[in-house]
Amino acid sequence: MPDGDWLSAAEAADALGVTPQRVRQLIHDGLLPGRRTSAGWIVPASSLGAVRLAGRGRRVTPQTAWSIITLLAVSGPPAPADARLVRLLKALPDPADDTRPWARLLGARGESARMWAHPGVLSHITADRRVSAGGATALPPDYGLTAAGGRAFLYVSDQNAANVTRQYHMQPDHAGQVTLITVPAAVVPPAGRPVPAPAGAADLLNDDDPRDRIAAVTYLSACLARIRATRGDAR
Repeated sequence: MPDGDWLSAAEAADALGVTPQRVRQLIHDGLLPGRRTSAGWIVPASSLGAVRLAGRGRRVTPQTAWSIITLLAVSGPPAPADARLVRLLKALPDPADDTRPWARLLGARGESARMWAHPGVLSHITADRRVSAGGATALPPDYGLTAAGGRAFLYVSDQNAANVTRQYHMQPDHAGQVTLITVPAAVVPPAGRPVPAPAGAADLLNDDDPRDRIAAVTYLSACLARIRATRGDAR
């Protein structure tokens, strides 16, 4: 029996209304911190709040991810309607300490695929009104970003993805210079301009260039600090 603030996987599962197997999957995905003991996995009781707020352990939806991105992008105080998301964000670790929950939460914003496109058409793709730029392009210019090795992060709705891919002869390629993020049409960001900066930061959380990763973490940490500074802050 874990003492004090620690719960067994079975106890955490009961608290969340999911199976112990789902708790272990949440630990593996980085949403729950966990420690393996001779008796099995245990998790801090304080870590369950963010999972409850995200939907009792269910997969995060694109709608939730984009609502969080919108909330992080607002420079002023959150609206009262955002209270649930504010509590969710305050329960997360600072991305400077652990990026995994952030990558999982914001990763639900769309389906990513590495693609190859002929260099001669890249400017035409990025200028396409059906496409929104992400990555370094979306972040404020004072975060010391590189050009991400010439790689472009591009957002497109699921209604337009097939046509855009076909028109520009883009091909799946694990080393391609384009990361195409397909977003459900119901929540797609405005086309023809950069996505909100938190989405651009999410693009770079696992980037090959450490400078871009650091810039993304620094930006998201500043967003979290602003959220935590709002009235009623309690972790």
